[in-house]
Amino acid sequence: MNTKFAIFSDIDGTIYPYSQTIHPNTLLDIKEAQSKKIKFVIATGNPFLKQVQWLSKELKADVAISSNGAYAYDLKENKEVFAKILNSDIANELFKLSLELNTSCAWWD
Repeated sequence: MNTKFAIFSDIDGTIYPYSQTIHPNTLLDIKEAQSKKIKFVIATGNPFLKQVQWLSKELKADVAISSNGAYAYDLKENKEVFAKILNSDIANELFKLSLELNTSCAWWD
């Protein structure tokens, strides 16, 4: 039986539990899993910007899923896997609604 495994990890509060420093034990655990051919995937609500890109490469992640699942990047193949861009008409309606409700909203593409 050929079973494949993967570890999906959030960043804030998981890889960086108390500071913006990766705990040495976390690095060791990730490396041990990778030595057993277990794929390592970063899954974060953060956009795929410099910090997530750096961390993904630093941890030798196979894939980074970012923007709450709206974007995925294959770091081994160095290519975008999936991108769901918010339609500008929908974004404008959401913005108007947030103004009417006196709330805040944020999105990126």
